[in-house]
Amino acid sequence: MGLIPADSVNFMMLYDNGLAEVIERRGRDDQFVKPRTRAFRFAFVPTLKWIYDHKEVRYIADVRQSPDWFQPVEDHWLRSYLGAPVIIDGRVIGLINADGSQTHQFSEQHIQYLKAFADQASIAIRNAGLYEQVQRHADELEQRVKERTEELQRINRSLEAEISQRREVEQVLEAERNLLRTLIDALPDQIAIRDATGRYTLINAAMERYLRQYRPDDPLLGLTDFDVLLRPTAEGTLADERRVLESGQPLLNKEVEVFDPEAGHKAYLLSSKIPLLDHNNRPAAVLSISRDITVLRRVESEMAHVISSANCLLWYADASYEHDALAWDIHIANDDVAQQFLPLALADGEDYARAWDRFVLREDLDRLRRRTFNALLAHVPSYSEEVR
Repeated sequence: MGLIPADSVNFMMLYDNGLAEVIERRGRDDQFVKPRTRAFRFAFVPTLKWIYDHKEVRYIADVRQSPDWFQPVEDHWLRSYLGAPVIIDGRVIGLINADGSQTHQFSEQHIQYLKAFADQASIAIRNAGLYEQVQRHADELEQRVKERTEELQRINRSLEAEISQRREVEQVLEAERNLLRTLIDALPDQIAIRDATGRYTLINAAMERYLRQYRPDDPLLGLTDFDVLLRPTAEGTLADERRVLESGQPLLNKEVEVFDPEAGHKAYLLSSKIPLLDHNNRPAAVLSISRDITVLRRVESEMAHVISSANCLLWYADASYEHDALAWDIHIANDDVAQQFLPLALADGEDYARAWDRFVLREDLDRLRRRTFNALLAHVPSYSEEVR
């Protein structure tokens, strides 16, 4: 389940009519994936009602000790719950729910992770709505231009009427152009259009904020990246745009490393470049869309550092009690780090987890499994055991 050790995660939509519906779910295995349920009134479920009313994350470390917990029959395995609201314009439109099969399964850090996921979901849903509006208005604009052109062709017998109609069309186009501009300026992504010579012909508000770090006062339209950015960054951008113009094919989701002068350190962008065609259906300009993923890369780097610098062997096992026996599946956090810490002779195609299971003495492994089995039954949060 990524950064949150949940056995089951689902996204639940809350509708204005008071109904709730789970529209997406993920589980570690079939045991933890709830069957699809029909829509229900969330006001009758105290935990969901509390999150909706308070607009805050709710964590129940032991659902059996919570007086307002409602336990469906199919969730008999559930022992801990973590839920976060997805909020847009101050209104809760959905919930992200994480379920655990053990009590106290989630920590304060997991709570913060889920809250961050819910916030990102809110932004993504909002951005998707803005994108749909841009597309809808672009389609409307195209249709209106077509209708106005046909109308002008029908009334070309009168010059005065034709001029009047042209002015009317220009006013409509300007109003809708302003609306389109407002929409792209509201997007957090950096959006720019460069012509075949690499000069800026359009930039949105986010892109202007980024470029102003380098050129705080000068006009930006008509400049190239060599006029604004550091030379290595400009050379990389120019090479990508030439490739797009020559091939006519988009370049999607390329990660680019740049220097952030305001922050004073490297930054990372996820960049896409799309060719814009002229009336001869030839690439004449490039639309670029870039998203700042610096925070995401920093979190990934910190997680990798924690794993690589650990002075111990980090592992976990999916363990469950099935048919009077302990089901046991070992996972190693990082095979390379584990091999450095405790070298094992791996067979061809064998991973470290299987080798570790093979090298541990049978009597010690049986003792460890019995200890784990008893800990699961007794809901013991932690224990230690030596093996040879």
